[in-house]
Amino acid sequence: MPKKPTKRRKSTGGLEDQLVVQLLPVKKCKPHPKNAREHDEDNIRSIMTSLKSFGQRSPIVLNEDFEIVKGNGTHESACRLGWKEIRCVQHTFSSKAEEVAYMLADNKTNDLSRFNFTGLTANLKELQEAEFDLETTGFQDFETRPLLGAADWTPPEAGPAPEVASSNRLVFTDAEYQTIERAVTEVRRQWKAKDPAKADSMTDSECVVQALTSFCVRMERTRNTSTEKKPVRRRTR
Repeated sequence: MPKKPTKRRKSTGGLEDQLVVQLLPVKKCKPHPKNAREHDEDNIRSIMTSLKSFGQRSPIVLNEDFEIVKGNGTHESACRLGWKEIRCVQHTFSSKAEEVAYMLADNKTNDLSRFNFTGLTANLKELQEAEFDLETTGFQDFETRPLLGAADWTPPEAGPAPEVASSNRLVFTDAEYQTIERAVTEVRRQWKAKDPAKADSMTDSECVVQALTSFCVRMERTRNTSTEKKPVRRRTR
């Protein structure tokens, strides 16, 4: 006798919901009309590399109408790779509002995390020593090589600046611009001591990238040092 389909229950906010992973045709899954998350070409290429290297380890989430609530980037990448089927979990939300809220929370909560640069550097070095392709991690060359201390690393050539709508441009105060200019000057000064020709050829954008990378590493080390457990001193009477 064929098995009866499992009846899906509405979300109750706990772990009692049954998650049934299904293998569905890629074409049956549809983009959600209220999806506010965009994936640029670099992001899609990274996801495609991950899928080719590791396979699909996490299912995408669909609503009752087979609209993608979580995993739009994975679905698009699978389509480009020519996959015919994809792993999915179909879920019944208690309301459309809860469905939209879940979509936003899934995207935003990922943005709120950050890397421990000390641990990240250690992991990258371990993969490098194992001759593992670092591209599969999603990090690009300009991100990994400064962390790995590559002396021969050179910033990529900066292409023409894309047109940016005035509403999306960042506005800095004069003091903030001066801080950025000082960082650019310092990066060039340090490179002049090692390679004057390279220092002269570097663009401001390349200098800012290097300055920000160094700043992030330093901030992470400072944070780790400040959060170390300090011995508690007992007061003597």
